[in-house]
Amino acid sequence: MLLSLAVAIGSLTLIAYLAIDRSLSADLDRTLVREADAYSAAMQGAPTGQALADATRAYLEGRSDTGSGPTPVLSVVFSGGRVISNSSLELESGRGNAAAREPTSAPAGLALVLVGGEEYRVLSSPVVTSDGQRIGTFQAALGTRVSHEVATNVAATLGVTGLIVFVFGAALSLWAARQSLAPLRRMAESASEVTHASPGTRIDYDGPPDELGTLADALNSMLDRLEAAFAEQRHFVADASHELRTPLAIIRGNVELIRSGHATGTEAQESIAMIDAETRRMNRLVDDLLSLARLQGARERPFQELDVRTLLVETVARVQTLGERSVTLECPEAVWVCGDPDLLEQALANIARNAVAHTRPGGTIAFACRPDATRVRISVTDDGPGIPAEDLGRVFDRFYRGHGPRPVESGGSGLGLAITRRLIELHDGTISASNAEPHGAVFTIALPRARQPKVPRTSKPPSPMR
Repeated sequence: MLLSLAVAIGSLTLIAYLAIDRSLSADLDRTLVREADAYSAAMQGAPTGQALADATRAYLEGRSDTGSGPTPVLSVVFSGGRVISNSSLELESGRGNAAAREPTSAPAGLALVLVGGEEYRVLSSPVVTSDGQRIGTFQAALGTRVSHEVATNVAATLGVTGLIVFVFGAALSLWAARQSLAPLRRMAESASEVTHASPGTRIDYDGPPDELGTLADALNSMLDRLEAAFAEQRHFVADASHELRTPLAIIRGNVELIRSGHATGTEAQESIAMIDAETRRMNRLVDDLLSLARLQGARERPFQELDVRTLLVETVARVQTLGERSVTLECPEAVWVCGDPDLLEQALANIARNAVAHTRPGGTIAFACRPDATRVRISVTDDGPGIPAEDLGRVFDRFYRGHGPRPVESGGSGLGLAITRRLIELHDGTISASNAEPHGAVFTIALPRARQPKVPRTSKPPSPMR
């Protein structure tokens, strides 16, 4: 902005100088033309020879000092070199005065002539007798110094005024820039104080709801998400450490028992079996942690229209292989959702395994699908002991394991339902848990309903040919 202001001031000063100088030069030219016209009119009908010279001298003496403005230097150069002038200035000897050296043949016109270091604007016009014979050249001259000084003074005045305006504008711009950028500096200072150890700092902005206010709100929202992510990370690490501590302690204790030689025979076999069971449990826990970590940073995957009944039929088939359970399915035809078939099957399989783990052999697991105008609700109901009321809000937390009859070898990591919730959220859906009457648990998934495709597709893409 300051550079633009400086260029504007400089351009204005230069244009003003050139315009005034040109205007004053034009005034000089008009004055000289009037002098030439006046001389020509005065000499109209004058006799030739000495009489013309006497008339010229008389005219020029009368034009020696007009008393109004600068007096033009007037001279007539006759053939043969004779000069009559109203001034002692030897205009005919000036540098650049070619018309004075050739008075009977030089063309008429304007020229700049230097005389004694001064510049003059000179108009030359021919002196012609009544019979058409050219006998000399009339010259009228005015100095250009005054007009140049006027133009220079005006330009200097504009330049000084422009300099004052530039300095004032620079100070005002600097102040305005600092005032405008002050909130950004405070935001930068506040942002630099945010670390993983102290993510609670927020941007303090008390200005109007302009672009800076929008930026401050966006930064504070980002910091809220970062703080929640840091807290979730600490919670996750603490829970994972707690869950791994127990199997590691069991493995280490049994290893020391075997090394000490106190465990022999059956006891040693039991210790080895316990080490194997805890190792398997840790392996499942690490696999679930890896799956959950991948889902937390999962990118959008290409979705397709899926037939809900087909998904549930495949899930029911898998459940029947997990144990002796009575599995029922209630789902109308032509109910479609949009999603990834593998991810939705994984979510349904996690809920099904959870139901099998909390029901006894011969128990019942019911799958149902109830669509409405915008959503499709899928429910999985078992006849197990249900979920304690105080734990209903925690069943989808990481490492939560409810109480209930399930085989010891099932060894749940407590991450299955947390993974399931994340899988459903990736499909813009929700999942909830409640208790059934008279007993049992109900898990309900709600997914956005999709239109039936013109060409129905299966829930899985066809396998590639080999």
